[in-house]
Amino acid sequence: MRKKGCWLGFAILFGIAGASQNPGAVFLEIWPAARPTALAGAFTSLADDASSVYYNQGGMAFLEGTHATLMHCNWLPGLYQGMYYEYAGLTHQLKGYGSVGGNIIYLTTGETDVVNERGDFLGRYTTFDVAVAGAYGYSVTSNLGVGVAAKFIYSFLVPDWVWDVMPELGIEAGGTGITWAMDAGVLYKPFSFLQAGLSLSNIGPDISYTSSGEADPCRACCGSASPTSP
Repeated sequence: MRKKGCWLGFAILFGIAGASQNPGAVFLEIWPAARPTALAGAFTSLADDASSVYYNQGGMAFLEGTHATLMHCNWLPGLYQGMYYEYAGLTHQLKGYGSVGGNIIYLTTGETDVVNERGDFLGRYTTFDVAVAGAYGYSVTSNLGVGVAAKFIYSFLVPDWVWDVMPELGIEAGGTGITWAMDAGVLYKPFSFLQAGLSLSNIGPDISYTSSGEADPCRACCGSASPTSP
């Protein structure tokens, strides 16, 4: 019976890993906030500030008062000079009713010039991705917090006018995408010196491109679990 349980556990873990091999909205996997980033994203079992909305909603259950975080980062400027990443997160305690929160994630590669095969400049546009999330965390017991989050995702890759001015591409539509995703997290504090966290992130359907109806895999399921000693 123990062997069956082990194989089942491995199957679940490999299933989660397989679902994340071909993600669509990959900008959701960029670590926000300076402190969690300095920890290489290992923040699931801490989740003690406003970035818990992203890393582990279970941590929101233990936050008192109001917390906020802001982040601006010039992301990979060597690849795209105008590329930058923005993150804003907020949590607020509802005494006796848990905590509510939300965040906004924005990534842009900056402006892109449209030039045809003859070298004619046809225009310029800005590509961007944005996600808006709402979250709720509740303390089931004094040392166990659980939480969930839902997010709306919008991806603007190419405006429709590009296909009109460059018919040689053979593409008629399909430059914007839309989808949604869910997160869930648990934070457990069995002792004053030990915390353990579990989170599942970006569980949702394929991202569908509103102009063409085509879909791109967006099941970027990122599961993580880790203990820590604060």
